[in-house]
Amino acid sequence: MPKVAIPRLLRSDIDRELGLSVAANKQRASRACTPCRKQKVKCTGEAPRCSRCENSNQSCTYVKGRRDLLKTANEQIANMARVLNHLKAGASKEDQRKIDALLEAAEDNAIGVVSAGKRSALTRRMSSESDNGHGEGQVSAGVGSNGFPDFLDEDLVRTERARATGFVGKSSEIQWWRDLRYDLENRLNSEDDPPREYGPPGVSEAAFAARIDASRRCHPPNTPSNIDYISSSSFYLDDDNIQLDLNFVDQIDMPPQETAERLMECYISTVQDSFPILPKKWLEEVVHKLYDHLRGGWSLELVDDRILAILNSVFAIGTKFCHLVTSDGQTDDLDHLIYQARARMLGFKDSVIIAHHDIHQVRLAGLLSFYFLSIGQISRAWYTIGIAVRSAYALGLHIRNEDPAASVIKREYQVRTWWALYCLERVLCTITGRPSIVLDECCAVPLPLPLADYQLTETTIMRQADKTRYKTHSLYTTTYLGTGSSTHSTVTGSTAAGTPVPSYELPNSGIYLNSRVKIDVIIGKVLARLYMPEVVTISWEKAQVSMTELSAGLEEWICSLPPAFDFRHQSTAAAFRRERMSLGLNYLSAKMLITWPCLCKLGPVDRRIKKQTRSSTSFDLEMAEACVEAAKALTSMLPDCPDPIFLYRTGPWWSIVHNFMQALAVLMLEMAYKAIHMMHNGQMIELCVKKLIRWLGAMKERDRIADKAYKMALVILHKVASRVDADISDLFREDLPDFFTLLAPSSPNPYKRQKRKRGNSEEDSGVRC
Repeated sequence: MPKVAIPRLLRSDIDRELGLSVAANKQRASRACTPCRKQKVKCTGEAPRCSRCENSNQSCTYVKGRRDLLKTANEQIANMARVLNHLKAGASKEDQRKIDALLEAAEDNAIGVVSAGKRSALTRRMSSESDNGHGEGQVSAGVGSNGFPDFLDEDLVRTERARATGFVGKSSEIQWWRDLRYDLENRLNSEDDPPREYGPPGVSEAAFAARIDASRRCHPPNTPSNIDYISSSSFYLDDDNIQLDLNFVDQIDMPPQETAERLMECYISTVQDSFPILPKKWLEEVVHKLYDHLRGGWSLELVDDRILAILNSVFAIGTKFCHLVTSDGQTDDLDHLIYQARARMLGFKDSVIIAHHDIHQVRLAGLLSFYFLSIGQISRAWYTIGIAVRSAYALGLHIRNEDPAASVIKREYQVRTWWALYCLERVLCTITGRPSIVLDECCAVPLPLPLADYQLTETTIMRQADKTRYKTHSLYTTTYLGTGSSTHSTVTGSTAAGTPVPSYELPNSGIYLNSRVKIDVIIGKVLARLYMPEVVTISWEKAQVSMTELSAGLEEWICSLPPAFDFRHQSTAAAFRRERMSLGLNYLSAKMLITWPCLCKLGPVDRRIKKQTRSSTSFDLEMAEACVEAAKALTSMLPDCPDPIFLYRTGPWWSIVHNFMQALAVLMLEMAYKAIHMMHNGQMIELCVKKLIRWLGAMKERDRIADKAYKMALVILHKVASRVDADISDLFREDLPDFFTLLAPSSPNPYKRQKRKRGNSEEDSGVRC
């Protein structure tokens, strides 16, 4: 008979035939709990408590088996080995020996409890990430374009010009231009540029010594004859003499009332909203009352010198603006110098150093700092803002004021004065690359209320303060820090305490100031985390983490902008045009500052980081592209046809050249590297460079800062163009005298028709004009 396969009966079917419960015959539990093991009874194995423990109402715990414990121990050993390998790079030689001994002992212990077949896998796991594919964690953050911010390669006290320029840090566009010049004259001319070495991160003496050796190999010591002094790359006017003979300046004098009101209006309409150092209403009342009293026979000698000093500072700033926007650009350029000389004579007398400053002294120092910024005296501006901020510290402007004797209007004006100084100091720290004296963690002053100047009354301030500001402790619990923490918008959103903040339909200067303060806080974080000397002690991997967090905070800020101030949308509305452009330029400046360290040729091409992971290399490329895109976006904000007067009337006229030169440095560096990060956008980058240079050329007749920047940019562009075969003949035709003046006799005329051979034939290589 043929055999017939009989299917196997399932256990559940047998139990059912015998009348047994299926639950009573479950499969054996993989692990018994501790109480069941002790009593040697069968455990059902449920979690969190088995059936027996549940019925007897006792605790039920499960202990891992030996294999699981061994697996966990091996994982912990591998993780600790990875951390120790990471720390070893920055440790001293003695500590390195201790770490090696500990790693060897750990590996022996681990290998002693695993099978021989698993030994090599464990060993590879312990060292693979730190030794074979994690190079970004073993090299100092100085590997980026921000370089080595912890050393100085020239004597800044040697000459008056060097002292005038002073120290310039790595965040400054002046340093960017200096680095670009160095690359063009040294590294980029060498096709066989050897791989450069960069020291390890860490704070140990060994790590410090290794970084010094690496920096000296990357930047061999210069002789006095070939040092590229930082003052040679500065386009600011710090070395200009602005001292007037005070014997010929009448300090007790004022312009005619019509002139004074016009200059005051220039100041209020262009500067007040961005830097509300002075209360607008107070300034207008002082000017009107002063001239009313003068018409009534008053003498200026009866007026407080500090008030006169403040007014002269306002007049100096207004005069500088008038000089930039007059149709012929030929107004007397000495008027603003006379006004500032009076302000200094009246407000900063011999006793000012030892005198106890009041709010007038604070505001006067802030105004003079802004004035020095507007005329290109960057070092003087930075020094003067330091006086203003320290005096503000002494008066407690950085702390929330709850004095019931002080009116809410007075307190709000003081809050705005503090934030005006704060924003101005951020601008100057970015331009000079010098450390900020404002410590965010020491400040508890709230944000300015989102109200316009004309809305600042007792009633509106009290109503608005009850709704918003005093529900939170300080700005730093509600600002974008880029760390993934909860954030808050003063315009929309909620406070840290969860109190809803109303959405304001009508935009005003107070809302703009809030947005301005917040992005300046972000910029301060960028400078502290990526450009201070301490950055060389962290790894490139940690610097990438900082860039990620800061970029996230920046994007969160831009998403919070009210529509009226959102510069991303092309708006033809005249209202808040200057505010939109100012916020846009600040955003793009912050973007370039965050991503600039990645713009150099990092990764395998430049061989800066050995054994860099793919994700890290990809991140560098992404950040470099973002940096170039930010510079291109800045260029796209400008009309194609240069119109300096329109720009000065609708933009931040006091620092616009700073923004242009930031973008130009980024674009020219990318252009010099032959658009290595954006291979398909080389022509677009060239067009953006030309557009910005044309704008500087149009501005140079009115602005000496723009004139100096224009000439410096032309010289660098000539070197870059000759390297990448770019056609700049159109710029040559537009400004023939400047080209020949700048390029001769130190360099040959690049537009002279020359003959070059191609194979057996000759070709005319001159530029066709």
